[in-house]
Amino acid sequence: MIISTLLPLRDATFVRRLVSEVNLDRLGELSGHLRNACRQLRAYTEHGVEAFISDAKTTNSAKYLLIVASEAAFDICNHLVAKKGAAARRTMRIA
Repeated sequence: MIISTLLPLRDATFVRRLVSEVNLDRLGELSGHLRNACRQLRAYTEHGVEAFISDAKTTNSAKYLLIVASEAAFDICNHLVAKKGAAARRTMRIA
């Protein structure tokens, strides 16, 4: 399915732009990575803070899992923005 959107140009003219469909398989794959990383991070909370901090392998693994989760969330957002035809914000405003 292809979605058609109207984009405003100067002087109140509009241009049709075709926006491709959201890839649900890709979103499912990315959300799987996100859920898996979160599940593994949750498992580290079962052993307590002292055990977590004292083991360098555990803390390094948690850092990696946070990166995986962050990248998956970012990729999901990027995919949705790209497929829905939204324009990226030019400035960042903190509320």
